[in-house]
Amino acid sequence: MVKETSRTGWDILLTSNSRQLVKIVIIIGIVYAAAHGVLFSLRFALATEFPVVVVQGTSMIPTYFEGDLILVKGVADSNDIQLQDVIVFHSPYNCWDTLIIHRVVEKIETSEGIILRTKGDNNPVRDPWQLQEEYVVGLVLQQIPYMGSVITAIRSPLGASIVFSLLVLVIVVDFFYSKKESPTRPL
Repeated sequence: MVKETSRTGWDILLTSNSRQLVKIVIIIGIVYAAAHGVLFSLRFALATEFPVVVVQGTSMIPTYFEGDLILVKGVADSNDIQLQDVIVFHSPYNCWDTLIIHRVVEKIETSEGIILRTKGDNNPVRDPWQLQEEYVVGLVLQQIPYMGSVITAIRSPLGASIVFSLLVLVIVVDFFYSKKESPTRPL
């Protein structure tokens, strides 16, 4: 007597190829969540909203080059900032839209607080503004050369499309390749 088994929708969904596809999707989700978790952890550990910043422009050559990635540590009190420290701050000219990385060349104590004067290492003169402490994001801790260029490329629409296309290609190739090699099982 042959016992007939009926297959449910879940049985069909959970074939070995489907399980592989589900595993890949879960791994992609974990990588995505881990990346955001690292950024959140850095924000907490370094006490700043912007713990990583990509250098844009040439004002800090030869110290930092365009496309370098820098780690930034928040500053609780502007008294912690010393002359010659490199700081990251919001541009006083465009309402917090732009972050600037420059060196502190003058520190002025006033009755209203500390005022900082900054200058890019590659600029002939200091910056025209007098920077109040609420504009300061933090002190530069570390530089990772070229890494910012990679991140900027991936975050661009073309870069994101390429990464997404490569992921889809890997999934499709893996799905069809493993389908041809997997042994068939009787029902």
